[in-house]
Amino acid sequence: MNLSKSEFARHRGVSPAAVSQWISNGRLSGSALIGAGRTAKINVEEADRQLGVTLDLGQQMAQQALRPSPPSPPSFRSPEDDHAARYQKARADSAEIDAERARRRDQAERGLYLETDAARAAWAKELGGLLTAMDQWISDLAPALAATPSRDPKELAVLLRQRWREFRQQQADQARATRDAVPALTVETATTNAAAVGAEAEDA
Repeated sequence: MNLSKSEFARHRGVSPAAVSQWISNGRLSGSALIGAGRTAKINVEEADRQLGVTLDLGQQMAQQALRPSPPSPPSFRSPEDDHAARYQKARADSAEIDAERARRRDQAERGLYLETDAARAAWAKELGGLLTAMDQWISDLAPALAATPSRDPKELAVLLRQRWREFRQQQADQARATRDAVPALTVETATTNAAAVGAEAEDA
């Protein structure tokens, strides 16, 4: 059977350029070639025999590697696959929300979690108490200044500093006593905070 170069290339699973290279380097010659030029034909039986002798195993494997790979089948995702993926994501999101709720409850029970409104109210109460105490201190200071016979600025400054230190020490002692009177954790406070956190998480 005689084939053209292109047909013989398909027969061998190589490119037409590889067939031309075999002819030019003498691996195909003599009775394997019929005619010359572009119209030359190749005797398949003789050419296969010659190539079986001249091509070693490594060369044949290299030629096999040149063959184009078959195209991969297109990927297809069914609606069931998409539904399953969305379901898995929803479960993961729900588990993350539950974990966050549990973390907040734990922090509330350990006193590490404080609501913003409660913090604002506590600061407002403390600031109001401090302003009231300072107002009372000024009222108590006025008679002391009036009873001082000297009007020397240095002596008055000494008196003011002394009374101010006494006031600061008094406020510090009261704050320390208030702090020491608060227990590390009360069941009522922990339960209230945990319930508030749980309600907040459920509303989110």
